[in-house]
This record gives sequence, structure tokens and C-alpha cells, in this order.
Amino acid sequence: MNWCVIRAKTKKERFAKDYSDLDLEAYVPAYTTKKAWSDRIKKTKIPAIPLYLFFRLKKIVFDLVNLNACTTNVVRASSGNPAVSHHSEIDCLRKYLSGAGEKNKTFLNVDDVVLIGSGCFCSERGILEKFIQKRALVLLKSLNIKLVISPSNLKFQKIAL
Repeated sequence: MNWCVIRAKTKKERFAKDYSDLDLEAYVPAYTTKKAWSDRIKKTKIPAIPLYLFFRLKKIVFDLVNLNACTTNVVRASSGNPAVSHHSEIDCLRKYLSGAGEKNKTFLNVDDVVLIGSGCFCSERGILEKFIQKRALVLLKSLNIKLVISPSNLKFQKIAL
């Protein structure tokens, strides 16, 4: 069975996913991010492909799909048939968004030249000295300081200092 695509109303993807009472499997690709408000920081799930969700049926029945008030219509290809995504593509998307392939991979090595990607030292170059638990110790020669930061905020640079 292949996956078809439904267009949802604005900001209603997660509500449109509720087809539990029907024989319909729905999937909304989403990732978790941190949102900052003036008084707190909260983890929220954001749709990776806004306004779209995927569903799987043996036979496409448009009336069944359009029962949900949060959906607008089934996405169609130029031929007029419903747009189809293969099962392998959805599995790849699920695997990528869950982060399963990235858990134990370290792309940075000691003595690499790195660029800091965020924070008050954004765009500063430094040398990765060592890893301390889940953090990286970076020497910023231009400022003559050492920083302990998350490796996710570092980008590898091939440029020598």
C-alpha cells in the first residue's frame, strides 16, 4: 500500500491526523524544537511539512478522507490521480525525523577548526580541544578564551587559523 497526501487547514495538521475510528493510518511528519516565550522555554512539535499529512488506505475513498473538518482536499498529481508517496520514502522520513541514524555519530574530532553556530560567540572560529561528557571544549584564539559548548552548535571548518 502506498501513502497518499492530504492538504490540511492552516495549523490543523495534528488535529487532521485523528482518523483512529476509521481504517485509515495517518502520519504527520514532525520534529521537536524549543520555543522561547518571555517567561519560559518550552519544547514543541512542529510539522516538518506544513499543511500536509500522509495517509494510507487500500482503496482511496475521497468521502472517507474528507470527513475530517481539518482537511481541505486530497493532493492530486497532474494526471488527476491522487499524489502517491512510496512506503520507503515515509520510512526514510520517519527515521530521519526521529534522529535514529544520528545518535552515536560524531563528525567532529579533536584539533578540528570549528565555527560556532549560535549564541553570543556566533561566527567565531576556534579549535576543538577535547570532549567533556556531552560538551566540547573550544579554544577561541582571537579572544584568548576557552568555551564549553554543545557540539550541535559547532560547524566543521576546513579553513586553517
